[in-house]
Amino acid sequence: MNNIEKVFLVGAAKAGTTTVESVLSSNASISKSLIKEPNYYCKDLHAQFMTSKYNNLKVLESVADYEEVHSHAAIVKDEFIYEQLFSQGDIRLDASTNYLYSLEAASEIYKDDPDAKIIIILRDPIKRAYSHWLMDRRIGFRVQGFYEEIEKEYDDIANVNFSNSPLYVSRSLYFEQVKRYMELFNHDNVLVVFFEDLFSDKKEDVMSDIYSFVGLKYKAVFLEKKNAAQVPRFKFLNTFLQTSGVKVFLRTVLGSNVKNHIKRVVYKENDEKLNTELVRKDILITLKDDYLKTKELLEGKG
Repeated sequence: MNNIEKVFLVGAAKAGTTTVESVLSSNASISKSLIKEPNYYCKDLHAQFMTSKYNNLKVLESVADYEEVHSHAAIVKDEFIYEQLFSQGDIRLDASTNYLYSLEAASEIYKDDPDAKIIIILRDPIKRAYSHWLMDRRIGFRVQGFYEEIEKEYDDIANVNFSNSPLYVSRSLYFEQVKRYMELFNHDNVLVVFFEDLFSDKKEDVMSDIYSFVGLKYKAVFLEKKNAAQVPRFKFLNTFLQTSGVKVFLRTVLGSNVKNHIKRVVYKENDEKLNTELVRKDILITLKDDYLKTKELLEGKG
């Protein structure tokens, strides 16, 4: 691949990556992908994506077909197609959040560019898992209740993967995921920030750090939560839109104002709050211990 500077916003999913990607991509220096998450470097997950009932990713056969796949994410296997996805710019941004969970993405990125810059956003693990579950329900996946789902996954956690589980718990166990990047890349090339800081009174400092890290001059920005958790007002209508292909078609022919109006009709803000008292104690302890271990890893990175 060419010598353009590469930045990878690798996750975690449901931790503000869409918001950060949107803000960075508004800068003219950023080479933005037509698809936020092309998933090119997580080749170990491609087969799982294609056999999973928990995602709707399609293989992108040509750049011309990108509007026919999920505009937020796709499976890109071909290097030429991957290259063609990006606009002009000095800094290429790939925001595929599966790169954090993937066992191979870190090494694949390193082989391609050992000087690549890695941004990781972490979020309170149980809140990340719950937000992920809300998203899956909105998308129309046939998931059980949140507490049932995480118990089922946790009790078989050694055997779950993308093909048989939504991975709410597994993707919230950050330690091994973050360590893969810390062990490969120069620590100056890995920036880890936290969702809770990103949407607090610290947000200006966090965004300034991100801009400086990727080599951009910072200017104050308005941070609006993108891809925030919503729930369908009408379950059957939502399932039809998600599974029939109608949603993909409407996305290609309707303007943004009309699409936003339809979203307001079909979806509403989530009013079902996470109750950690209902989370099984052993699951909560495992997540908290792993998160603490991750923070200790980051504190000692220098």
